[in-house]
Amino acid sequence: MLRKLLIFFTILLIAFLSYFSYKLLRENEVVVSSLLDAIPVDASFILEINRPQVLFEIINAPPIDAESFFNIPFIRDPLLRLKTIDSVTSEVKEVRSILRRPRSAMISGHPVRKDQLEYVYYLKLDNAEEYEAIDRLIRKDVQPKGNISGHNYEDARIRDVSIFNRQSEAFSYVYYRGMFIMSHSSILLEEVIRQTKSTVSIRTKAGLETLLKTAGKSSPFNIYINFEYFPTLALNIIHSRFKPELNAMAKFAHWIELDCNVNDNAIVFTGFSASDDTNGFLSDIFKDQEPFHLLLPGLLPASTKSFFALGISDYNKFRLNFTDYQRKYHTNPDFNTNLENYRKQTGTDLAAEFIKAFDNELSFAFSPSPGDTLSNNVFTIIRAKGTDEARTFIELCSDTVTSQERNTGTEIKSRIYALKSNIPRLLFGNIFNLNNNLLCVISDNYMIFGDSLSRLKAFAAEFKQQKNLGMDFNYRNLSSLLTEDAYCYFYLSPDAQQLYRHYIRYTSEQMLNQYKYGLSQVQAIVFQFGQNNKLLYNNAFIRFKPKPQGDVAKVWELELESAPVAPAKLVRNHLSGQSEIFIQDKRNNIYLISSDGEIIWKRKINNRIMSDIHQVDLFTNKKLQYVFNTPESIMAIDRTGQDVEGFPIKLKSRATGGMACFDYDSNRNYRFLIPCQDNVLLALDKKGQELDGWKKPIIGPNPTAITHFTYNNKDYITFYDGVQLHFLDRRGKERIVPDKIIGVGPNSGIFANNHKNAFQFVYSDSAGTIRIVSLNGMVSQIKTGIYPLHHYFFLGDVDFNKAKEYIFFYNKKFEAYTTTGARVLNLNLDGEVTSAPTLISLSDSTFIYTYTDTTKNKIFLHNHQGVALEGSPLEGNTSISYEILESPDHLLNLYFAQNNILFCYSVK
Repeated sequence: MLRKLLIFFTILLIAFLSYFSYKLLRENEVVVSSLLDAIPVDASFILEINRPQVLFEIINAPPIDAESFFNIPFIRDPLLRLKTIDSVTSEVKEVRSILRRPRSAMISGHPVRKDQLEYVYYLKLDNAEEYEAIDRLIRKDVQPKGNISGHNYEDARIRDVSIFNRQSEAFSYVYYRGMFIMSHSSILLEEVIRQTKSTVSIRTKAGLETLLKTAGKSSPFNIYINFEYFPTLALNIIHSRFKPELNAMAKFAHWIELDCNVNDNAIVFTGFSASDDTNGFLSDIFKDQEPFHLLLPGLLPASTKSFFALGISDYNKFRLNFTDYQRKYHTNPDFNTNLENYRKQTGTDLAAEFIKAFDNELSFAFSPSPGDTLSNNVFTIIRAKGTDEARTFIELCSDTVTSQERNTGTEIKSRIYALKSNIPRLLFGNIFNLNNNLLCVISDNYMIFGDSLSRLKAFAAEFKQQKNLGMDFNYRNLSSLLTEDAYCYFYLSPDAQQLYRHYIRYTSEQMLNQYKYGLSQVQAIVFQFGQNNKLLYNNAFIRFKPKPQGDVAKVWELELESAPVAPAKLVRNHLSGQSEIFIQDKRNNIYLISSDGEIIWKRKINNRIMSDIHQVDLFTNKKLQYVFNTPESIMAIDRTGQDVEGFPIKLKSRATGGMACFDYDSNRNYRFLIPCQDNVLLALDKKGQELDGWKKPIIGPNPTAITHFTYNNKDYITFYDGVQLHFLDRRGKERIVPDKIIGVGPNSGIFANNHKNAFQFVYSDSAGTIRIVSLNGMVSQIKTGIYPLHHYFFLGDVDFNKAKEYIFFYNKKFEAYTTTGARVLNLNLDGEVTSAPTLISLSDSTFIYTYTDTTKNKIFLHNHQGVALEGSPLEGNTSISYEILESPDHLLNLYFAQNNILFCYSVK
C-alpha cells in the first residue's frame, strides 16, 4: 500500500514539476519584437496588414464599382482562400478575433524556381494558447481530407499538411518565438527560423529603415517592394525580349513603400522610394529637377489610350544624370556617341539647339486606329517655348517639307517635316523606340512626331481642335486622385490592346482575353512620381469605371420678354474664354447672357433668325463676332451688341433657309452660303461680295441645313432642297449625282460615315428607310422598320465600339442599329419625343440622352442604361443646349426654357 502511495505521489510531483516548468518556459519564451525581424532578407515584397477587418470586408463584399474586377481569377482565387479561412474561423470566436487583430499580420514574397514567388504568412500571437486554438482548428479542418505530419528543425517543430490528391494545396506551419508562421514551402519556414536568430535584419537593407518611418499606419495595408527582384517577377507577364528594359527598371530604387487604400471606385497606392546617393539609380536622374504640374496630358487627344509624360525643368542636368546612369548600367552606352555622330554628320549640336526650344514637357502617346501598325499609332509630343522656336529647331533637323496640307474639317493646315533621325530618341534615349519619329508637324507651340503621314495629320487635327482628354468625363474623374506636381505621369487604359500585344507574353495575352470583362471595369491605371522632402514620392492607382448615376440641380433661371424661338446657342467670350448664351425670343429680341444668368445686353432686330449663330473673327484679330441671317439680310454683331461695320448686308432675294458659314482653310477667309427665293444658292465672301467662279447652282424651294464634309482632300457641300440631293464642290459644281433621288425625312440630317474605310453619306427618308449614298453616286438602303413621318434620325456610338450606329427616336421609342441593320438598342421612353433629342457623349463608355415632350412640358434625361437621372424629368418645352464642364464634380450644364423662363441646370 505504501509503495502504491509513493508511486502516486511521485507521478503527481512529476506532473506538477512538468506543469510549472512548462509555465516557466512559456513565460520566459523568446519572442520577436517585430514580425519584420523574422522575414528572410531575400524578400521581394512585404505586405503589412494594419487593418485586417478591411481585408475581410473586401473579400466578402468587393467595392461596388469593381465587382467584376475582383472576379478576375488571379485576384478572385486567393481571395476565395481567405474567404474560406474566414468562414471556417467564424465558428471559433477566439481564432476569428486573432485574425482581425490590428497590425499583427504580414505576408512576404520570396523568389523560388524560375520567375516565381512563394509566400510566407505571419501572425503575431499573444501567447501559446492562441497558437493551440489555431492548431486545433487546422487539425479539425484537415482530418477528413488529408494528413498532418511533422519534422524538427533546430528548436522548432514544423507541421506539414498534405491534402489527398491535391498536392498543390499542401502547406506547412509552425509556432516560433511568439509567431504563427505558414507557407506552402517548409524550406521557407526553416529560413524564417534561421532569420529570427540572425543579427542582420531586412530592416538594414538599403533604404528600408527610412521607408518604415514614412509608412502610413492608418492605411489598411503597407506594401514594400524590393526592386532588385522586379525583372524576375515582371517576366511572368512581359515578353523576354524586353529583359534589358526590365533590368533597367530594377535600378529605379532600392525599395519602395506604398500605403494601400481601397474604396468603391479605386485602389490607391501612395508612398516613397529610397536609394542611396552613390549608386546612380534611375530615380536619381531627376534629383536636380523641380517637379511641377504637367499640362500636356490633358491636351492629348481624347483617342489616346496610353501615355507617358515627363516634366524636365533643367534639360542640361537631366542629360548629365541620364548619361551617368546609362554609362553605369550599360542601358544605352552610345547615348552621347549618337549625339556626337549626329553633330559630325549634320553640323548641328542637337542638345544645344534643343535647349533653346524646349519648354519642360514631353510625352509619348498611343492613339490606336484600326488597321494601322503599332508604330503608326505612336506619337511623341514636345512642348516648345513658342511656335517660332519649334519651327526653327525642326527646320534644323529636317531634310525636306513633305507637304503643305490645306484645312479640311478633319485635317489642319500644317507643314509636315521629314526628319534626318529619330530626334526624341537621340535626346531622351530608348524610351522613344516604339517608332522612328521621322515625320513632324508643328501645332501652335507643340512639336508632334510620328511615322505615318495620314495618322500624324489625323492626330494633329484632334490636338489642334482640342478634342482632348481634359474634356473627357472619365479622364476628368481621375483628377481627385492625381498628385499636383510630378516628374513622370504614366497612364494606361484597358483599351490599349495593341500595346499589350507588343509587350506581353502570348500566355499573358490569353489571360487578358480570358479576363476581358473584368478588366473592362477598369477605367485607367496610373503611376506618377515626384519629390517630397528629398524623397521620391510615388502615386499609383487603379481607377474603376463608376456606376451610371446623375443628379440634376437648378443653377439659375432668367425671365425673357417672351418665349424663345429656338434653343439657346452656347458662344465663347473671346476675352475670358468663358461660355455665354445667345438667344432670340418671339418678339425678336436677341440676348447675350453670362454663364451666371445675367443679361449682358439685349436688343431688338427686325425679323426671325433663320440660321445657326456662327462665331467668326472677321478682322483676324482674335476678337469674335456673331453672324447669322434673317429672311432679308446677313447680320454681324460684336460682343457689345453693336452692328459690325459694313453689316447688315441686304440680300437681293429673300433667304429661304439658314446661312452656312465655312472656313475651309482655317485662315478666317469665311464663305457664306445662303439659299434664296430666286432658287439660287448664293455664295459670298466675309465682306458680302459674291464669290468669283461660283456656279450659282439652281436649287428647290425648301432646303435643309447646309453642311460641309471633307474626304481625301475633297470638299462635299451637302443638303436636300425638297426636290434634289446636292453634293457640291467649293465652286458649286455637283461632285456626286445620286443614281436615284429619294427625299430626306423632315427630322433627318445628311451625315457622313467612314464605314470600313468606305466613305458614304447617310440619311433617313420620310418612311424611315436608311439611304446610303456612295461616292460613285450609287444609292443603297437598309430597312429596319416603318417609322412615322416625324421620326428623328442621326448617327452615334451607343455600344462604345468606336463605330457609329443608326439612331431613331420616335413616339416613345429609342432604337439603334448597326450599319448592317442589326438592332443593338431598344428602349421604351417615358414621354413622347416631340422635339429634337440629344445624345451627349461624356466618354468612350458613358452618354446621356435627353428629349422633350411638349405635350406634357417635360424634359427627360437618362443615362446610357436607360435609367432616369435623379431630378428628371424637368419642367420645360424646348430642346436643350448643353456645355460639358471641366469640373470632375459637375459633368455639364443644360440650358432650356419653359415658356419665357430660361433655365440653367447642372448634372453632377
